[in-house]
Parts: sequence; structure tokens; C-alpha cells
Amino acid sequence: MTLYLDGEVDALAAAGGRELDFLPKHFHCVSLGSNYYDTRSVRNWIWRNQSGRFCITTRIKVTDKTMNSESVVAFEDSGEAIMFTFILPTLQSNIFDDFI
Repeated sequence: MTLYLDGEVDALAAAGGRELDFLPKHFHCVSLGSNYYDTRSVRNWIWRNQSGRFCITTRIKVTDKTMNSESVVAFEDSGEAIMFTFILPTLQSNIFDDFI
């Protein structure tokens, strides 16, 4: 995970404020759905390709009479959320790749 952005130290990353451990209300959420994603590869891609604040967490989704937990990646910048949505299918992990 890099602390550099265009050859200069990224102050937000150096201060430890880039990846949050909570989900602020104003962040734009991208659901990981029911597919299996390795959060290490998702986190690595975000650190290397984007520069804004983000959060990888789960949230409770209430539908009719059920409550379900869903994994989400949330971004402060909506442009970064859109870019991540486009790249998300390439980050999908196949848990059976090791057995082929």
C-alpha cells in the first residue's frame, strides 16, 4: 500500500486517515453482492489506483421482515465509486481455481 501519489507523499494516507473502519453517511456504497471477493485484493487495488477515503465493511440490509448482512465498499468520492464498479468483475475470486 503506497503512501505516494504522483511521486509525492500523500498526507491523508501518511496520517492514517484514508481507510476508515466505519461507514459515514455521505459515502457512496458499492455492494459486493453474493459473489466471493478477496478483500485483500480489493483493498490493494483501491490503494494503488485511487486516492480518496474509503471503507470496506458490512452493513445490515432490512427487506420486508428479514435482516441480511451485506459486504460493501464505500467511497467518499462518487467518481471513485463508479470506477470501482467498472473494475469489480475483474476482482472476483473463484475459490475453485486451486483445484483445476
